[in-house]
Amino acid sequence: MPSSSDPTPHVPNLTSDTERVHRELYDRIVAMHFSPLPAEDVAPGDYAGPDYDPDSAGLKVFYALGRWFATWSVMDSPGNYEHLATALVRVVADPSSPFGIALQEV
Repeated sequence: MPSSSDPTPHVPNLTSDTERVHRELYDRIVAMHFSPLPAEDVAPGDYAGPDYDPDSAGLKVFYALGRWFATWSVMDSPGNYEHLATALVRVVADPSSPFGIALQEV
């Protein structure tokens, strides 16, 4: 993550399957997707983030076929069908993102 004095995000090396990269990606995905925005930063009607945590959603980050992926249950899906709604995304490096990564739908 970028430091307060360096606005350029650190882009992780996604070419290896190491515990350090796994932990870094997990933490970034939690910050990107599972950390609700402060109420003062959310306009009326905008999505503030989920009201559930990554553990209850079953967030998994894994390396397969030379690429990093993440999956979790979407627990705020309409109609209470969270057991059917699952996100599967590919994690890619993105220097333009404040997190240094982007999530692409698979």
